[in-house]
Amino acid sequence: MKRFIVIYKIWLSKVEFSFGILFFLNVLIPSNCLIAFQLDSLDSFLSKSNENNYSFSIGNWNDNFLFDKEINNLFDRNIFQTDDDFITASFWFRISKQQKLSRWFLDSYLNMATNRQLNFRTDFLSLMLNYETQLELGLLRVGSGIIFSGNFGGSGIQNFYHNMASITELDLPYSNNNHFGLSIHSLIKPILFDKNKLQIKEVTSFSLFTDGGPSSIELGLESNYTAIEDQLLFNFHLGCKSYFTLNENFESFFGKGIVWGVFSNIRIAKEVQSSFWITGNQYGEGIRNHFGISFSFLTQNLIPITFEDVKYP
Repeated sequence: MKRFIVIYKIWLSKVEFSFGILFFLNVLIPSNCLIAFQLDSLDSFLSKSNENNYSFSIGNWNDNFLFDKEINNLFDRNIFQTDDDFITASFWFRISKQQKLSRWFLDSYLNMATNRQLNFRTDFLSLMLNYETQLELGLLRVGSGIIFSGNFGGSGIQNFYHNMASITELDLPYSNNNHFGLSIHSLIKPILFDKNKLQIKEVTSFSLFTDGGPSSIELGLESNYTAIEDQLLFNFHLGCKSYFTLNENFESFFGKGIVWGVFSNIRIAKEVQSSFWITGNQYGEGIRNHFGISFSFLTQNLIPITFEDVKYP
């Protein structure tokens, strides 16, 4: 039994270190630091693995980044709302199978939530299976999943990053009210305008979670601008989003209001793309920004990461 505990602790430390690397990338890139990637051997591996049109994505978004407060002080205004609180950091993993006009994908999210004022924290761990198809009207996505709230290692991951960045550790107790829920969700994007390199869509999304949410509904607009075909694409999102049927443990983390996002999607190597983004009021709890980065592998075409991919709690 002692040997098992030692092995588990070693495994957990490696997991936290891996998440820390994603945090490290997230704080470096917005700080204009140059990171070089050696992808030749990776390309060789990926080309052998893509016979069935599978692709993989991994991402992280955070409500602060290196030098954010220094930039605010320089311009003497809160350009970036970076409180390091509420839905403070999130991790995302996706495996996708692409077909001709449709795809299946399985999403996994770990969201770390803190409330400094009420002195507690919780983590959201969710798994969602989606089917997406391109209709004549536009894009349609439907899916279902499960979500848990409780202690899933978020405190250790956050304080690992805090120690690495020389930030004071955050010691908050986990809430004793753990939850489990089921979900269904849908998304439709009718095309309103499509000419040259610009495409504009209307966005309607709905998600329903049992056990007190966080369920949501959103109406909005989305535009894609292809700067370089299959190499560089920009995505812009503007919508009105509302979370509802929240139990008392979730009320401080989610709200409603105008949400927005700006996403850049770049192919950085054969079958490898990266995305960078900034969102505003993503969880409806105030004018707070989140900054994100993701990498996708085995992508035969440039598939944009959009607001719908990263908005789920």
